[in-house]
Amino acid sequence: MQAVILAAGYGLRLKPFTETAPKGLVPVLGIPLLEWTLKSLPETTHEIIIVIGWLGEQIEKHFKNEFRGMPIRYVTMSPINGTGSALHTAKEALHGKFLVVNGDDIYAKQDLTALSRVPDWGMLAVQTTKAMAGNLTVSNGDITNIARDESNNIKWQNCGAYFLDTDYFALPLIGIPVREKTEYSLPHTMIQNKHTHQVSLVEATQWLPIGTPEELAKASEILDNT
Repeated sequence: MQAVILAAGYGLRLKPFTETAPKGLVPVLGIPLLEWTLKSLPETTHEIIIVIGWLGEQIEKHFKNEFRGMPIRYVTMSPINGTGSALHTAKEALHGKFLVVNGDDIYAKQDLTALSRVPDWGMLAVQTTKAMAGNLTVSNGDITNIARDESNNIKWQNCGAYFLDTDYFALPLIGIPVREKTEYSLPHTMIQNKHTHQVSLVEATQWLPIGTPEELAKASEILDNT
């Protein structure tokens, strides 16, 4: 199985850590964030494709062409305008079914392994009561929609990890507003194909998003105590 890691973003919310280094090289307990991601990939992974952008040459120089015997291929994204576009950058390198994960989140290996075993397409998610723009609508274990939910009700939140296949590239990219501009969203694009592909929800047992200095500190504390 191929695994795609999306690591092109500017990391604007993680400043000052990302002013001179890409987010993937920000240390978490002394280990680059991307290394945590790489270590969480399922054992069935035989090739890694990393989508790079902002200061991506630093990532390529650090990890070079392989990780624990798995070859790494790099593709450069330009412009940097969303996860949906980022995956398109890797289109020519992909075949069959593949895993896609955000490069700025820390996952449990067992969760990504479970995600890679869904029968069709899949998305990793956790339950939350936070007001959020990306609430997942779930019916009989399948994800059918993504919509804003400002309530304090229990809801499903996308964790930025997906299992899908090359049929994705036939879909029109769906744009969403992000900080006064449009970005093209991978999960919103996936969901429009729900009548052709079942999108299974896989519940995460551990998910540590690292988008801000506060989340970085929280993740470090959790990992240091496990």
